[in-house]
Amino acid sequence: MNRTKLVSLAVGLVAVVALVTASGAFSGLAADRSIDISVVDDDEAYLKIDGVGEKFNATEGDPVDTLEITNQFSEEADLTIELEDSPEGFDKDDFESDLESELKPGEDNTYTLEANCTASGEVTVTITAETDSAEVTANDRSFHLECE
Repeated sequence: MNRTKLVSLAVGLVAVVALVTASGAFSGLAADRSIDISVVDDDEAYLKIDGVGEKFNATEGDPVDTLEITNQFSEEADLTIELEDSPEGFDKDDFESDLESELKPGEDNTYTLEANCTASGEVTVTITAETDSAEVTANDRSFHLECE
């Protein structure tokens, strides 16, 4: 065997070994990053919610203003309200206001109920606001509806 064939064979053997073993690339990376999270009251949060924990008196068929929600993000937010729990006979169709809406920065919306007054009790909702860069969820926000 001459020298050229021996060198060619050695180079081929190295190439085969390189192909069979790892390529030297990586599939993951771990890095430590720090973030600051703070809990603030609803009136200072990105989503200001007034009416939580309050009692609203209702008369059959009359509209009752309940939650007032303000977008305190610096961008438009898509807002969704989901009914989690309510007195028997009450459902989301009793909300006169649309439960999905868009709020511009600083804009607020008052959510109104048409009182059916079949029962008094706690109404519990989950409120979600989503922007292009963030999402905030306010779970289990309640108010009391008292039928007169």
